[in-house]
Amino acid sequence: YTYGEEHQRIAWCLNNIAVILYEEKNYEQSLEYYLRDLTMSEKLLPANHPDLAMSHMNIGIIHRCLGHFDMALEHYERSLQMKLESLPAFHHEIANAYNSIGMVYQDKADYEQALSYFEKSLAIYSMTLPPDHPAINTIKNNIESTKSKATQECMN
Repeated sequence: YTYGEEHQRIAWCLNNIAVILYEEKNYEQSLEYYLRDLTMSEKLLPANHPDLAMSHMNIGIIHRCLGHFDMALEHYERSLQMKLESLPAFHHEIANAYNSIGMVYQDKADYEQALSYFEKSLAIYSMTLPPDHPAINTIKNNIESTKSKATQECMN
């Protein structure tokens, strides 16, 4: 097969290379491949395509790993917006985006914002998953951790 320089299969390959580099903790190179994937996919896919939302999530993950919290938020929020426009209101991918945004706010020590996003995530998961599901436990742990950090900050 010959696909040319811009084809969705080429974009998928770029994404897969980025995943491998991420797993190897080679974040800078992973980011380069994710950005190439996103640039190509934006030309080939509709504006709110799930693959674009996932690309923004992946780029946000890398920026968070690199400590680029504002860039992580920017990409997580773009992903969230796409998901809100294209998925049912209580979809687990929306809950996942809320959790990811909450994690960045926790990293930035903005505990009030972090709690707000964790609670949105928990509300969706609580409606759609069994009470003992690991995702619910993760969010509850994030909430407790954030409350603990906020309390410690107030005491210092």
